Amino acid sequence: MSTPQSSNTVSAVFDDLELWAKGREELPIGELVKRLGEKGLGLIVVIFSIPFLQPIPMFGLSTVLGAVMMVIGIAIFLEKDAWMPERLTQRNIPASLVVAICHGGRKVFAFLERFIRPRGGFFHEGRSMKRMSGLFIFLSAFLLALPLPIPGTNTPPAAALLLLSLGFIERDGYAIILGYTAFAVTCIYFLFLAWAGVEGVQYAIPFLSH
Repeated sequence: MSTPQSSNTVSAVFDDLELWAKGREELPIGELVKRLGEKGLGLIVVIFSIPFLQPIPMFGLSTVLGAVMMVIGIAIFLEKDAWMPERLTQRNIPASLVVAICHGGRKVFAFLERFIRPRGGFFHEGRSMKRMSGLFIFLSAFLLALPLPIPGTNTPPAAALLLLSLGFIERDGYAIILGYTAFAVTCIYFLFLAWAGVEGVQYAIPFLSH
């Protein structure tokens, strides 16, 4: 299996990945992770977070890819290589989905890379800040993986994952700050959903008891 040629831009990686995925029906997650491994763990999070930026829940896929990103978050936090159970690495995702991600992602990042650049070293150079980014990636991926049948629950954690991972791989402290902000908004949103759910159950109990 060939690997993508080294590149300094995320958009160029999308080009390589799209060429690799075309003509195939399914891609094992483990094979995809290995292919992107030389680009760093953060790039895998970038790839896997893109499908969930739209508001429609993607049942099953969010749980599987969320689990992969949880593992990556732990690896970044512990400063170790990511290890995944064989059962997870053998799961397949549609190659057409990867091609669609690359097609849209290439255009988006060709634009974003004009603004994302190394800066704000305090937020990405220190060991404690890197570990914090890994922790927030793990928590955001956990929220993404929750099987909630509510439109819009994928988008906030996916945005946090995208910004945090972009800041991590591009050494952009400003993107990391935006990722922290998106994570805080995500937590507030899910706390509101939990509160609304509890209130709804308490409201319905008197009617159900009759």
